[in-house]
Amino acid sequence: MTFKNLFFLFLLCSIAIINYSCNSCNSSAKGDTLRVGVHSWPGGGPIYIGVEKGFFKAEGIEVGIDKIENFDTKRATMISGQIDIDLANTMDQLLIYNENNFNAVAIGVTDESTGGDGLVAKENIKSFADLKGKTIAYAEASPSDFFLRYLLKQNGLTAKDVQLKPVADPQIAGNSIISGQVDAAVTFEPYLSQADTTPGIKLLASTKQYPTLIPGLIMVNGQKLASSGKLYEKFLKAWFKSVDYLKANPEDGAKIISTGMGMSISDVKGILSSINVQDKAGNKTLVDQKRPDNLYVLLKDIALFWKASGYIKKDLQAEKMLNPFIVTKD
Repeated sequence: MTFKNLFFLFLLCSIAIINYSCNSCNSSAKGDTLRVGVHSWPGGGPIYIGVEKGFFKAEGIEVGIDKIENFDTKRATMISGQIDIDLANTMDQLLIYNENNFNAVAIGVTDESTGGDGLVAKENIKSFADLKGKTIAYAEASPSDFFLRYLLKQNGLTAKDVQLKPVADPQIAGNSIISGQVDAAVTFEPYLSQADTTPGIKLLASTKQYPTLIPGLIMVNGQKLASSGKLYEKFLKAWFKSVDYLKANPEDGAKIISTGMGMSISDVKGILSSINVQDKAGNKTLVDQKRPDNLYVLLKDIALFWKASGYIKKDLQAEKMLNPFIVTKD
């Protein structure tokens, strides 16, 4: 083969490579791939079902899953654009995003805690009145914080009536009550069950009595949503198919989630029994502003609480942080 022929062969290969690269860039520009940040919470588990069962591929999108346990890291990857969806995260995180000038919006609800979060106390504490002067461990500036203060208010108490002990997370709070360091603690599953089965400790209240207070959200970048609404519409369509599969096939669904999240099947089943994974109909109900306990009211209340507590400084509006146009479409 002459040098001239080698040169033309090299040129043809180069053109092919360039064309392949351009096609890849165009494919990415069309937004047919979404990266989703998840943590070990089965409320976000349907993402694994959707991938394994091909529901996302059936909608013409590829989904990449990034397991990120630390909320600060998860938030940073969302802000930097490394992930497109923050899955099953809570309203406090939605507020933090917007407080820090990042246009995060919730486009749906993954699940609601229906017993997955609770207040456990020493056995001698028979009622909320007995909490006066007692030490309560809780994760500050988290759903546990709001839940605790809500419970106190509902039972005629304020934070000044108890001794608050802020800790880093609900797991530490749960371990604090189990080890006898505090009189009561707000924690979540599976630590809630561990505390409740510990001798000398009992469950005082849980989200089973207050099922609308701690929803998991599907959060996205508002700017990306505005420019790629159809892509997120496809994602939610596949997501709800995954939720429907879980409800129709709980055993297989739990196994898929267990494998994907690296959790024991017993923990997955236990948590799933204490939450309500929301399908499309459930989502429609939650964003219905005619209902007294709708998502807008809850977010407004939490935003007011956070500002009064000094966690945020801005007057954040629920209408700008919730965008349910996809779930409300027929």
